[in-house]
Amino acid sequence: MTDLELEERVRAALRAVADATPTEVVVRAHSRRTPRLLLIAALVAVAGIAASIVVAVERDDQPTAVTDQPAGPAAVASPLPTGFDVNTANPFFSAEGQAENVVEAYLRDRFPDYPSPGVSMEAPAEEGLVTRVRWSTGSETEGELASGDVFLRQVDGAWGVVATTTDDLDLSDLAYDGDRVIGTVTSTSDESLFVEVRDWRGDFVRQQPERFGGEVGQLDVDVANRLAPTTVRILQVGGTVLSIAEVRFDPSPLPAHRDFERCVTDHTTREKEPTPDILGRLCSDALDGDVIGSGAGGGPAWELIATDEPSGHWVTLRARDQIGTYRISADGDFDSLFLQLGPCCSFAGHVVVAGTLRPGTTGMRVTLGDGTAIAAEGFEDPSTGAVHSIALVPLRLIADDATARVEVRLADGTFEDAGLDLNLAILGG
Repeated sequence: MTDLELEERVRAALRAVADATPTEVVVRAHSRRTPRLLLIAALVAVAGIAASIVVAVERDDQPTAVTDQPAGPAAVASPLPTGFDVNTANPFFSAEGQAENVVEAYLRDRFPDYPSPGVSMEAPAEEGLVTRVRWSTGSETEGELASGDVFLRQVDGAWGVVATTTDDLDLSDLAYDGDRVIGTVTSTSDESLFVEVRDWRGDFVRQQPERFGGEVGQLDVDVANRLAPTTVRILQVGGTVLSIAEVRFDPSPLPAHRDFERCVTDHTTREKEPTPDILGRLCSDALDGDVIGSGAGGGPAWELIATDEPSGHWVTLRARDQIGTYRISADGDFDSLFLQLGPCCSFAGHVVVAGTLRPGTTGMRVTLGDGTAIAAEGFEDPSTGAVHSIALVPLRLIADDATARVEVRLADGTFEDAGLDLNLAILGG
């Protein structure tokens, strides 16, 4: 029997089985040359069940599998972007309380008609470094509309949401290259898909200042947001928000350097993207210097970095998602108790009172309007002798009264009033 005759007999057998079953056979070849068929697998038909057909064919010594394709929608490859790690991702939502309290607050915030459409959640489950909470929407009458997971981890002393998934939403193709978020979101649901691309504070990014989409089954995303934390929020909508999936992308760190001013100049664009505050944070994060002080305990993480730069010796405060700047060049020659003192910045739900104190002091104490006192350690800069002190005031403590007084702690442990009336609602003092 010739090769052609053998191949035609196989094709006839395949056609006969295909006519008798509802399956579709897809053949993929690796070569256009006429092959020699080495093996024909048994063709099995099971009554009442679609047959599965497998033929092993040699194509230049490369076997190719031939199989039928199952009916129905394709399975979700991954509800999270490829390479996304919930164990290290930065949070995009945080609130007070335990994990279940934070998830409830998150769901209330994201579903505009909460508790409709039947938003519910299960008990938290610890999974290594993260905690997972199952959520769902629907009711006994209409059945389950959607379901998924909320992933949390403890960051800066508080529970934060680092990812949210919907079971039938595939985000595996989404990616961020430091310039654009790009990819295709797919769904096995017949509900409309919408996307919101937001910045690290939750505001819409400049290049896409509104929700977009409306397609069913598939939605393409291509939104610019240069060198900035970017949150992508995917919604399934049918009269109201039925489900949500959300992740935050962060740009890769800038190269290590010892010249803050040059870093800012090199990365500033005519369009001011990223914005000066984000660019300043990127350049501060990349400073290659000596850590002279840091946050301790279970509270927000921060560092004081001392660097010798072309423009002088500097001490810089850096923290995740920091708003405002504490960066000062001090030679240690002070005529008064302090060189700089006041609220400079905020991060992780706290206002920062930063002090550049004269050599020999050991820290400070911030007293709020209600009498609450917050003590802060002093960190000496070995190069200058100047002492830097960072006090973190929780925002919840200044909701009604933002006034405060500061006392500087001297070497003998006594305190001296700094003579300042501070308004903690105004940064940049």
